[in-house]
Amino acid sequence: MEQLLKPDIVAKTLGIEVNTLYQLVHERRIPYCKVGHKTLRFRGSEIETWLKQGGAGPCKRQRPPKKARKLRAVKAANNVIDALVMKAKTEASA
Repeated sequence: MEQLLKPDIVAKTLGIEVNTLYQLVHERRIPYCKVGHKTLRFRGSEIETWLKQGGAGPCKRQRPPKKARKLRAVKAANNVIDALVMKAKTEASA
């Protein structure tokens, strides 16, 4: 099993500031792992592959675009509203 690297080690290896590394993580431009709720770690092999590919652009593992997440939230809200409307219509007709 591959050892996971801490952010300060990866930043030092890449020659960047830790804040810059966190910005790359935030933009999903560098591969990372979440351990627990907030702890970030990095696999050395993934970082090497990322560097060989030029170290730019989005990574394979990323969250859905923000627009898609918002759309899911809107659809969920619409479902709740539809349920409330149906309940009101049912109660009104009774």
